[in-house]
Amino acid sequence: MRIVASIIIIVLFVSTSFAQRMDANGWSSEQNSFVQAYGFFSASSSDFSSKFLRQAFLGDELSSTQIADQYALLNSKINSFGADYESALRLKLGLLNSGSFLFKISDFAHADASLDKELFGLAFKGNAPYAGDSLFFKPSQFNYYKYQQLGIGYEFELNEDTRLFAMISAINAQSATSAAVYRGAIYTSSFGDTLYTDAHASGFFTNGNRRSNGGGAALSFGISANLEIGNSDWLVNMAFENIGLIQYSNTTQFSVDTAVTYVGFEVNDFSQNIGADIGTQVKDSLLLGFDEVSSKTWNNAGIPGYAQFSMQRQVESGLAVAFGGTYRWQSSFKTYTWLSGGYQFENGLSLMCEAGYGGYTSFQFGASAMLALDQLQIQARVANIERLATSNKNLGLTAFLGIQFQFEL
Repeated sequence: MRIVASIIIIVLFVSTSFAQRMDANGWSSEQNSFVQAYGFFSASSSDFSSKFLRQAFLGDELSSTQIADQYALLNSKINSFGADYESALRLKLGLLNSGSFLFKISDFAHADASLDKELFGLAFKGNAPYAGDSLFFKPSQFNYYKYQQLGIGYEFELNEDTRLFAMISAINAQSATSAAVYRGAIYTSSFGDTLYTDAHASGFFTNGNRRSNGGGAALSFGISANLEIGNSDWLVNMAFENIGLIQYSNTTQFSVDTAVTYVGFEVNDFSQNIGADIGTQVKDSLLLGFDEVSSKTWNNAGIPGYAQFSMQRQVESGLAVAFGGTYRWQSSFKTYTWLSGGYQFENGLSLMCEAGYGGYTSFQFGASAMLALDQLQIQARVANIERLATSNKNLGLTAFLGIQFQFEL
């Protein structure tokens, strides 16, 4: 039995993500129609431990020991992590001889960061440990986006071996946070009575917990071709996914590019206000400072899309080989390249192992299994398995499960 021409491949992170392959032109199929559902999660980092991030996001409180342990793991350059989540339903209907109509609805979330070690220390330990010293921060950033996507497109069959597809998507923007520090320095006097800061930073975040905080649009397109190279048949995919923009309508935007010196007041200043409403006379200078550099407005932001190229050897049974690369924009993602190999059995079962480099980490390893019957396909995948054994030093978890039923119209 011949394996379906294109295997659903949804592997990220990021993530980081992550065994960072994405869903590259997964519209090709042996029959002209299918319905497909999948879920995917991936998170990875060479610099942040699973233990620390789990406690930071899911625990009650971070202890000073946990903060100190994580601080010691960070390198003196830039420390990165990333994560992605997606659940989706896709439909392909071959209603015309020239091609097929494509539909997709999905829920998507993405987070990534590249942080300077000393900026992390200041955020979690405060400036007291740095009294009498100056800190200089390297450029750092953090991004988080959550949105829903509804897409419609068309796959055009140029000939028996070549297909083109294009899809336009409407996007509901649910929430977002984006911040970047371009330059930063802070000096704290030995007695803690004088604080000097020099910073250039900007960003925005959505206000409230609403189901919709704006909207946008995205374009995806790609090509899929079956090529004969030597004595082997290869499936070649090239795709550009989610080239677009979101306009957030309910955000707080901030921008800072200034130097500030703060000198504390003496305890005697309080004694002169005994019996007065101190809350109205002693104001929080940091909050006032933020109010001066922030404003509630709309904000435009790009979508963290990607471009991906892949080649996969097509066999009914025997050695299966694939390789490719992924590039992402609007993210601290590093170009990810991979090579995978395994065996395709005659009963439709294929087992694959993968090694890759890039994303939000360095070297990554994974494994996948797929069962392709006459009309039904089931695929499961895990990646970043090498980091499960070192969760106290690294972050790594990727899981994917998908099912597809194909049919002829």
